[in-house]
Amino acid sequence: MSVRHLLISDPPHGDVDAAAAASHFGLAAAEVRMKSNYGLPEIWFAGEDEAELRDTSAALEAVGLNIVVVSGSDLIETPDQTPAESFEFTDAGLRVDLDDAGWTLAYDAPVIAVYGRPRVDVEERKAPARSVAAQVSSWGRGGGRRASSSDEGVDGPRALPFLDLYTHSDAGLQRISIVQEITSFSQMADNLPHGLSAMMNFVAECENHFENVCVDRRLVDMTLRGLARVVTGPSPSDPVRTGFSYATQALAELLGSLSPDLKDIHQTDLSSRLAYLTTRSRTS
Repeated sequence: MSVRHLLISDPPHGDVDAAAAASHFGLAAAEVRMKSNYGLPEIWFAGEDEAELRDTSAALEAVGLNIVVVSGSDLIETPDQTPAESFEFTDAGLRVDLDDAGWTLAYDAPVIAVYGRPRVDVEERKAPARSVAAQVSSWGRGGGRRASSSDEGVDGPRALPFLDLYTHSDAGLQRISIVQEITSFSQMADNLPHGLSAMMNFVAECENHFENVCVDRRLVDMTLRGLARVVTGPSPSDPVRTGFSYATQALAELLGSLSPDLKDIHQTDLSSRLAYLTTRSRTS
């Protein structure tokens, strides 16, 4: 089976020559300018010919765009977003508990942390709070947060701040998800500085404790695009303009061709994976 490769936008971009980039996208310069102003990493091109994608990448980089090319298997092999039950900063490292299993992440381990804080709209602020049990059920255990046909708008766990900690161990790439209102922050309750949320304080503590940590904040105040789920109807009337934007049929088909497990992935999970892959490329 042929391996598909992905060309991923890695914002923020430089001083973009939109007119020069337009021919690569088949778009007008104004549309390329809008595309380059989108602050989240997203898939722009995909194909089986890695050399061709790298040529496209070089051409786009020459006109001011930041690009990363990865194998589709890199996206598949990035672990699901699964919330930890609790955590504790110990002398040995950060201990996390998940499904009655404990694991300690040493402070000298290289870590890429993706901090996500989805923007909450007025209607969501007015919505009744969901119980922790409902939040956990909606996120799932071991399967990550998935979009479904019943997801209409931004609700529940999708609007919760989170920090995904990516690190390598003997077992391969590990992903630890700390999710506000699902993960217990009781260990930090007495140390919470005035005016800081529990998650903001946790991020600061990670930066203080870990010697080799890179925190990606591009998902802070992220706005979920359009529908909160992948569309299942016909492709948009202008697929060239929308490309592989979230909630398009083109993205659903692309992700489904990589792995059935990716087809219904939620934007927070996908954006975190793309943020990790692009940051990894820059810091490795």
